[in-house]
Amino acid sequence: MLNLASLRVKLSAGIILALLLSSCSWMSKAPTTPAATNKYVVAEDNGFFQISTDGDSWVAIKPAESEIWNSLSLSNNKIIAVGMSGAISDSSDGVNWNPVLIKDHRVWLYDITYAKAQYIAVGMGGMVVGSPTLKNWQRKTVPTRAWLSSVSYGKQTLVASGAGGVILASRDDGNTWVAESSPTEEWLSSVRFINQRFIAVGSSGTVLSSMDGHSWESHVSATKKWLYTVSYGNDKYLAAGANASVVSSRDGVNWHVLRTNLPPQETIRSMIFANQKFWIVGSHGLIANSSDGVDWRINQINTSHGLNSIVYFDTP
Repeated sequence: MLNLASLRVKLSAGIILALLLSSCSWMSKAPTTPAATNKYVVAEDNGFFQISTDGDSWVAIKPAESEIWNSLSLSNNKIIAVGMSGAISDSSDGVNWNPVLIKDHRVWLYDITYAKAQYIAVGMGGMVVGSPTLKNWQRKTVPTRAWLSSVSYGKQTLVASGAGGVILASRDDGNTWVAESSPTEEWLSSVRFINQRFIAVGSSGTVLSSMDGHSWESHVSATKKWLYTVSYGNDKYLAAGANASVVSSRDGVNWHVLRTNLPPQETIRSMIFANQKFWIVGSHGLIANSSDGVDWRINQINTSHGLNSIVYFDTP
């Protein structure tokens, strides 16, 4: 059974835990009166969220409508989750989640961002949808049917990437999309605008970079492992993925493999930089943090499910 007393101490923000259904069951609903506080939020592959104020003690939260959540994003002082069957849900605290009320885009969604006064989500079959309110969604016309895995925004440009090395860009209000010339046909799992440049990573150790979202260059990453995520902090880029592979770069161009203490059988799915540390989550409940990307402290979490995404919610 969960030790509720110790969890309340660790999550001193006043999160009230729901009653347990049985001595071996998870909570059936989320606490209803959380205090506003900074916290890490992680999406599991079984529809649960995990939250923590310190990265050490975690509480499982089950929203009213549980889905397979693929990605979390921070936008407009909200946490946005996207996932299976076009599911989209939002939360202002990581604990209480608004139920999914409409699904007019039934394909799986894999990432979401906010730009030009609207939310933009991407998914299977070249799906790109936009909404200013998170309620009424409009499908955008795009020049591809490829699976889109990721979307990011920087320098007045929206960039989406996905299967077959596809790269799409929109420089207006997110309604007009064009296909950019891509230097790869590998699957691009993630694209992020970090440290004033776009970085895209993917299968076979692929790493691309662009200063404007239009002209892209391919770089040697020194690994053939599938890279799923990329982040920037402490004056370096880190990308990570299959078999706990981690590669690093100071300039986004020259990359090298890091020898780490991470369990090699795990897959890293998501990475952020928060509180002067890199945080990763992945398969079998893997969560760890590091200041340099080499020495990782593995945190204990009360699940063995896959962890698909992590954000740090810094309450204003």
